[in-house]
Amino acid sequence: VKVALAEAVWPREYLYTGTDMYSLRDMEQLYTGELITTLTTAVGLCMKHVSSCLVCSGRGFICELCKDRRPVYPFNLDTSSQCSECLTVFHSSCAAGLSTCPKCERLEARSLNWHVTNSKLARETAGS
Repeated sequence: VKVALAEAVWPREYLYTGTDMYSLRDMEQLYTGELITTLTTAVGLCMKHVSSCLVCSGRGFICELCKDRRPVYPFNLDTSSQCSECLTVFHSSCAAGLSTCPKCERLEARSLNWHVTNSKLARETAGS
Protein backbone atom coordinates (compact mmCIF):
# COMPACT_ATOMS: atom_id res chain seq x y z
CA VAL A 1 0.00 0.00 0.00
CA LYS A 2 2.80 2.41 0.86
CA VAL A 3 4.36 1.85 -2.57
CA ALA A 4 1.03 2.33 -4.34
CA LEU A 5 0.38 5.48 -2.33
CA ALA A 6 3.85 6.84 -3.08
CA GLU A 7 3.28 6.17 -6.78
CA ALA A 8 -0.12 7.89 -6.69
CA VAL A 9 1.29 11.15 -5.32
CA TRP A 10 4.83 10.95 -6.74
CA PRO A 11 6.98 13.07 -6.60
CA ARG A 12 5.13 14.70 -3.70
CA GLU A 13 5.46 12.20 -0.83
CA TYR A 14 4.99 15.12 1.54
CA LEU A 15 1.28 14.97 0.69
CA TYR A 16 0.93 11.84 2.85
CA THR A 17 3.73 12.36 5.36
CA GLY A 18 2.47 15.74 6.56
CA THR A 19 -0.64 17.83 6.27
CA ASP A 20 0.74 21.34 6.44
CA MET A 21 3.01 21.51 3.39
CA TYR A 22 1.93 22.36 -0.14
CA SER A 23 3.89 23.65 -3.11
CA LEU A 24 2.94 26.37 -5.56
CA ARG A 25 2.39 23.58 -8.09
CA ASP A 26 -0.09 22.01 -5.66
CA MET A 27 -1.96 25.31 -5.42
CA GLU A 28 -2.11 25.55 -9.23
CA GLN A 29 -3.36 21.97 -9.45
CA LEU A 30 -5.89 22.65 -6.73
CA TYR A 31 -7.26 25.48 -8.87
CA THR A 32 -7.43 23.29 -12.00
CA GLY A 33 -8.87 20.30 -10.12
CA GLU A 34 -5.91 18.03 -10.84
CA LEU A 35 -4.82 17.88 -7.19
CA ILE A 36 -8.31 16.76 -6.14
CA THR A 37 -8.07 13.86 -8.59
CA THR A 38 -4.65 12.87 -7.24
CA LEU A 39 -5.78 13.06 -3.63
CA THR A 40 -9.02 11.20 -4.36
CA THR A 41 -6.99 8.35 -5.85
CA ALA A 42 -4.67 8.32 -2.82
CA VAL A 43 -7.57 8.35 -0.35
CA GLY A 44 -9.27 5.55 -2.28
CA LEU A 45 -6.14 3.40 -1.99
CA CYS A 46 -5.95 4.02 1.74
CA MET A 47 -9.65 3.31 2.35
CA LYS A 48 -9.45 0.11 0.31
CA HIS A 49 -6.48 -0.98 2.40
CA VAL A 50 -8.19 -0.19 5.72
CA SER A 51 -11.30 -2.13 4.76
CA SER A 52 -9.31 -5.19 3.65
CA CYS A 53 -6.50 -5.23 6.26
CA LEU A 54 -7.35 -7.09 9.47
CA VAL A 55 -5.07 -4.91 11.60
CA CYS A 56 -6.18 -1.57 10.17
CA SER A 57 -9.87 -2.42 10.07
CA GLY A 58 -9.61 -3.33 13.75
CA ARG A 59 -8.60 0.22 14.57
CA GLY A 60 -12.07 1.52 13.81
CA PHE A 61 -14.58 2.49 16.47
CA ILE A 62 -17.90 0.86 17.25
CA CYS A 63 -20.57 3.54 17.58
CA GLU A 64 -21.63 3.14 21.19
CA LEU A 65 -24.87 4.97 20.51
CA CYS A 66 -26.37 2.55 17.97
CA LYS A 67 -24.05 -0.44 18.68
CA ASP A 68 -23.72 -1.20 14.95
CA ARG A 69 -20.92 -3.79 14.63
CA ARG A 70 -19.46 -2.21 11.50
CA PRO A 71 -16.49 0.00 12.43
CA VAL A 72 -16.70 3.77 12.15
CA TYR A 73 -13.54 5.62 11.13
CA PRO A 74 -12.72 9.28 11.83
CA PHE A 75 -11.52 9.78 8.25
CA ASN A 76 -15.06 9.18 6.91
CA LEU A 77 -15.88 12.86 7.29
CA ASP A 78 -19.29 12.54 5.63
CA THR A 79 -20.62 9.87 7.97
CA SER A 80 -18.74 10.22 11.26
CA SER A 81 -18.42 12.70 14.11
CA GLN A 82 -15.64 12.77 16.68
CA CYS A 83 -15.70 14.03 20.25
CA SER A 84 -13.22 16.88 20.55
CA GLU A 85 -12.30 15.85 24.11
CA CYS A 86 -11.85 12.05 24.11
CA LEU A 87 -11.73 11.53 20.31
CA THR A 88 -14.39 8.78 20.34
CA VAL A 89 -16.05 8.38 16.95
CA PHE A 90 -19.79 8.10 16.34
CA HIS A 91 -22.00 8.01 13.27
CA SER A 92 -22.94 11.62 12.47
CA SER A 93 -26.61 10.64 12.42
CA CYS A 94 -26.32 9.11 15.91
CA ALA A 95 -24.36 12.04 17.35
CA ALA A 96 -26.71 14.69 15.94
CA GLY A 97 -28.88 14.68 19.07
CA LEU A 98 -26.08 14.45 21.64
CA SER A 99 -25.52 17.25 24.11
CA THR A 100 -22.62 15.47 25.86
CA CYS A 101 -20.36 12.59 24.94
CA PRO A 102 -21.22 9.34 26.79
CA LYS A 103 -17.56 8.33 27.07
CA CYS A 104 -16.62 11.71 28.53
CA GLU A 105 -19.48 11.30 31.03
CA ARG A 106 -18.16 7.87 32.06
CA LEU A 107 -14.60 9.19 32.42
CA GLU A 108 -15.84 12.10 34.53
CA ALA A 109 -17.91 9.75 36.73
CA ARG A 110 -14.89 7.46 37.27
CA SER A 111 -12.74 10.43 38.20
CA LEU A 112 -15.38 11.64 40.65
CA ASN A 113 -15.68 8.14 42.17
CA TRP A 114 -11.89 7.99 42.56
CA HIS A 115 -11.85 11.33 44.41
CA VAL A 116 -14.75 10.29 46.68
CA THR A 117 -13.06 6.97 47.50
CA ASN A 118 -9.75 8.68 48.28
CA SER A 119 -11.51 11.26 50.48
CA LYS A 120 -13.24 8.48 52.46
CA LEU A 121 -9.96 6.61 52.87
CA ALA A 122 -8.21 9.75 54.03
CA ARG A 123 -10.92 10.44 56.65
CA GLU A 124 -10.90 6.82 57.83
CA THR A 125 -7.11 6.73 58.26
CA ALA A 126 -7.08 10.17 59.92
CA GLY A 127 -9.77 9.08 62.40
CA SER A 128 -7.91 5.91 63.45
